[in-house]
Amino acid sequence: MKKALLLCAIISAAHATAASILIDFGPAATLGSSPTWNNFTGTADASSLALNDSTGAPTNYTITLSDGDINSLSDNTTPPLTTYNPFTPATVQQDSIFQSSARTFTLSGLDPSVAYSLTFYSYVDRNTSRSTDFSIPGYAPLTLEPSGDPIASDSGGMVGTIPSVTPDGSGNIAITVDNNAANWILNGMEITYTIPEPSAVFLGSFGLLPLLRRRR
Repeated sequence: MKKALLLCAIISAAHATAASILIDFGPAATLGSSPTWNNFTGTADASSLALNDSTGAPTNYTITLSDGDINSLSDNTTPPLTTYNPFTPATVQQDSIFQSSARTFTLSGLDPSVAYSLTFYSYVDRNTSRSTDFSIPGYAPLTLEPSGDPIASDSGGMVGTIPSVTPDGSGNIAITVDNNAANWILNGMEITYTIPEPSAVFLGSFGLLPLLRRRR
């Protein structure tokens, strides 16, 4: 009976939990610990950043730029008319990165058994289009309009999600950012995922796996 109660307690405490990672792109860092933001300030090819989750806990994940250098921009000085959670800090809205040709950001160290949803935020205070494409092999591409018609220059840009992306066998997700008009724009990204329940090895370490099998 005691083993059964202990088993139930462990399983209840070990339910899968949701987690998120927040990344601010551009020169102005978003500070604070609630939530924690990762600040990708590098502009040179091969710039890389180890990622913490939104609670501040370190992960095994890294984001790396490839295919060339990028530029940074910090002139979104007009307060936007619209804001999108979680991209509400002024430092996320006011600065961004951009380029006139495609660049790739690779998330590495991911768990191939976990599906990750990737949300992108693009905003620039312009009256003309900066239509931006986000592409991941095997998934429908996402297009955001950071500025221009039919969106007012101070609208706050756009947010969109590529859901349930599974890493390749090496634990990588490659995200290519390209432009449809002028430069592509990227201000922020949120990665959401579910931490899987412990494996049978975890239960076995408590001597509970045989009990679980008998009860089944």
